[in-house]
Amino acid sequence: MDGGQEPVDWPNEIYCEYRGLQLDQPAYMVRSGPWKLNYYHGFRSCQLFNLEDDPQEINDLGRDQAYKGVVDRLYKRIEARWSGDEYLAAAKAQAQQRRFLLDGAAGGAPHVIPHPVTHFSAPPGYNQFDYSQLPEPPSPRR
Repeated sequence: MDGGQEPVDWPNEIYCEYRGLQLDQPAYMVRSGPWKLNYYHGFRSCQLFNLEDDPQEINDLGRDQAYKGVVDRLYKRIEARWSGDEYLAAAKAQAQQRRFLLDGAAGGAPHVIPHPVTHFSAPPGYNQFDYSQLPEPPSPRR
């Protein structure tokens, strides 16, 4: 940017992703110009707000047929960048891996260690606490 002028072809857009927690479905948001579209995967539902006219996001225009073109245009931008199905498949695989590890830790599956594990002990003189960093030195043990 030179002289404070914004390039003519610079897209004034913001994308935001919510990956969902536990059983929540993922969601995605796109802001383009005055429009903000919140899309909730798995429901094909959305919220559309004109932030210039409605900065508090009170009047949801997402189901109003007069704004169907805006919804479709912004939804296509989301589809071009993000796939809720791909994310859910990856999250499911990750949850299965986590479950396998937790089952192993709980004794539900054999505990597999790929190599022997030796316990680490610091050399003498290295495994000491620096008491000078405390506001008051500890009192001697009795």
